[in-house]
Amino acid sequence: MTKIFMFVLKFCLGLLPSILLIAWLLRQFPHTGLGRIIGVPMAVLVNVVIVIAGIMLSARIDGKAYQYLLWTVVVLLTLAVTLFFYPQDYGPPITVKIWQYFFGQ
Repeated sequence: MTKIFMFVLKFCLGLLPSILLIAWLLRQFPHTGLGRIIGVPMAVLVNVVIVIAGIMLSARIDGKAYQYLLWTVVVLLTLAVTLFFYPQDYGPPITVKIWQYFFGQ
């Protein structure tokens, strides 16, 4: 496969978890007010930078185990950034609400 196709494939797969998380957050926690206008694009922008940095670093790393570890860190970091930038107008922070959603009180 060409280098450009591989770059685009890695880029799309790297952003997929954070895009799915944003879609889930928008559906489950819609009370964002005008913060959504700033928060969601900022999260996507930071995630794009993280994924591109991950692609560039993985090209320089030898060994599949280290590349898997790097991509695990990249995906977890993009998910954390998405949660951090997601706005909430009222009530407890979004991380507390997610904890309560999955594990109860």
